[in-house]
Amino acid sequence: MKKWGLVYDPSQEALQTPDEFLSLVRRQPRAVQDNGVWIVVTDPDVYGEQEKELLTDVETLCRKEKIVLFVARAADLPHGWKRVE
Repeated sequence: MKKWGLVYDPSQEALQTPDEFLSLVRRQPRAVQDNGVWIVVTDPDVYGEQEKELLTDVETLCRKEKIVLFVARAADLPHGWKRVE
């Protein structure tokens, strides 16, 4: 069974902590980092408390680290992107 969390590459393990997320972001080339992080979520009701907490923690981390973050619900694509401030 696959781990829950943020998936950036289906061949890799999902990210389950803000530290894992930050490590991935910081390993990217500067040009990629400058484009920000884009997260797509599905129906919020299907996520457990750990998953909801991870997204909240990632949002907080992005504010602290000045990482541009956009989040969209899959059903609202392509126009549902919201910048997390």
